[in-house]
Order: sequence, then structure tokens, then C-alpha cells
Amino acid sequence: MVSAALFVTMALAASASPLSNQGLAELTDNGEVLLLPRHQRQPFDGWIFTRSSESCVAIEAAMLDVDSWVKRFDNLKSSKATSRSGDSVGYELELTVVLGPTIFGRITRVAPGVLRFNDIETKAYSVYDLEAADDGTCLVRYRIVEEQGKSSGWVSIMKGLEATAGDAGNFAAGISSARGFAKPEKARSVRGSAAEATRVSLAGQGTLVEIDRSGKWPSYSLRRRVALPFAGVSWAVRNKKGYPDRTSVVKSAADHGATAQYTFGGFGGRVSFSTTVNEHAEPGGVLVVEETVAGGDIGPGTGGWRWRLGPVDGGVDVELNFSADIVAGSRVMRTMAATDPIARESFMLYAALAMMADIVGGSVLPVSAPNLARE
Repeated sequence: MVSAALFVTMALAASASPLSNQGLAELTDNGEVLLLPRHQRQPFDGWIFTRSSESCVAIEAAMLDVDSWVKRFDNLKSSKATSRSGDSVGYELELTVVLGPTIFGRITRVAPGVLRFNDIETKAYSVYDLEAADDGTCLVRYRIVEEQGKSSGWVSIMKGLEATAGDAGNFAAGISSARGFAKPEKARSVRGSAAEATRVSLAGQGTLVEIDRSGKWPSYSLRRRVALPFAGVSWAVRNKKGYPDRTSVVKSAADHGATAQYTFGGFGGRVSFSTTVNEHAEPGGVLVVEETVAGGDIGPGTGGWRWRLGPVDGGVDVELNFSADIVAGSRVMRTMAATDPIARESFMLYAALAMMADIVGGSVLPVSAPNLARE
């Protein structure tokens, strides 16, 4: 059995109330929501929040029916149960991913609606916590934890290609796993005050990533509250020619005021493109820096990014909306992404997470201490 302490984590301030289920349900309207407490640290420990239009009872049954997984996942060659004992099932998976290893694991139903997956070889584990939402969908809290110093086969491949891509690889693999059971963008929800309160709360515990799958390709909205001076954060964001010194994802950068030129790199690929730059102020001392792709390896209409920096007590509330389709501009990345959607997700998340972690940096500025799963 797994102790209740496993599911009550991230308590950063004594006055907080539990996360609102309604807020989480609203946040997952267009795609998965991620929380990364610490960037580029081992062991990896992150959260994915998602929803399923199926009932929680049906999802739980599907998770325990290992032999049917091959019908749910596009990246599985085979899935089979190797042993059964009570509420525990051993399994063996073969991936369609090039160089992907065979995965040996065990899933255990530790409580109603709570299922734990263990990777036999790496000792990594993940926990699904399922709970019915008010609108009849199933709300899923999904925690992924690496063993110290060990990575899954997929993440090892990603880190072999790009040393700092562990966070993105873990999340991309987790998203792929979760999407076999839950695709939140098919659920219906109306966002309200609960969503914003939950968003602010999570941004005070790490980097919050909201994925929007409503367009031609996913876009990523990152938010993080950092304990840094506003002047320092705004300078780091505006000093584009300094990006290559701060993050490995930007290989070169030239700042021409109203325009900029970049080369992004990762996983053996390179993408060069130009942007148009717009800066403006909003009420409350908020600074917005928006860049739109204008041409190059990826042409106009392929997105861009926008920084929004707001001063708060003790630091800065940072938002980064990243939608530049860098995969489209690299033959290497396009070829790898064509083999499996995990690769595309890894590339895009790598770029977005690197910009937030490296360009902004800083420690988290907590605002609350909600429970991330049920007690």
C-alpha cells in the first residue's frame, strides 16, 4: 500500500485550502496542464492534470486491462499482461518509437480511483488519482517520479540527444501515456474564477504549463511567480542578444529593435528565423514583449511567443505564451517527430521550458499550498 503522505505534497504555506476540482477541470479545457516544481533536477518529479469524457470507473478498468492498451495507444506495438495478483498486474510493452526499449512494469490499484505504475528496471513510478468532476467527466491527477540518477528508455534517448531535455522528455512521455486514457480537449468546460485562482496557486509552486490543442499544432502557456526584482527579470527578457549566453536552446540572437533574428537548436537540428517585436505597458506596471515569426526556416503564420511580466509583492509574475512551430523548420526534428508524437511534444516543451528556466530563472515565490491529490 502507498501511504497517504504520497498524495499530499507541495504544501508551501500553512493558510492554503485544497486545489479546486472545478478550477482544475476548467484549466484542462483545451489540453493537459503540467506542473514542474523544479527545473533540470533529478529525480524528476512533475504533475500532469487532465480529463476524460469516460467515467472514472471505466478509466480505472481500462488501466488494469493491459492487453487492451495496444488499441488505445498509437505508439505501442504490443501490450500484454505477464502476471496477475489481486489488484496488481505485471505487464510488458513494446513501443513503435525508433530505438525504444521494451518496458517491463507493474500497475497496482492501491485505493479506489488511485493506481500506481512502477517501471521494474528504472524504479521510476507514476500515480494516477481519478475523481469525478461536477460535469460528469473524470478529473485525472497524474504524478511522475524518476528514481535518483535513472531515466526511462525514452528520456535517456532524449537526454542523449540533448543533455538538458530531461524535463521535456519526461513530460512528453507522461502526456503520451495519459492520452491513452484521457483527452481533455474533448471535454466541455467554461472557465471562471476557479480556473484563475487555481492557475495563480500552481504558478506559486513551480512552472505551470497549459497546453492548447485547439490549433494546427499545440501551443504552450507557461506561468511562474519568481522571487526576483522586476528590473532584473525585465532586462533579461528584453536583452535578446544575451539569450545565447543564458540558454542552450538559443544558439544565436540579434536584436534590431523592431525586429530580431534567432537560431534555435536542439536534438541535432537548427532553425533560423526572424521576428517582429512589439513592446507595450499595461496597467499596474505590467510589461508585455511580443515576438511574431516573420520569416526564415519557419515563415509567417507559424506563431511566436509573448512575455507578460507583472510586479507582485516579493517578485514577478511571469507568463510566457510559446507557439513558434520550431519543429516545422528543421529537417532533423521533422523526421524524428514523424516517428512518434512524443518527439514533437518533447521538442516544443524543451524550447518553452528552457526559455522560462534559463532566461528568467529565480526561485519560486509561493502564494498558497493546495493539495495536488486527494488525502
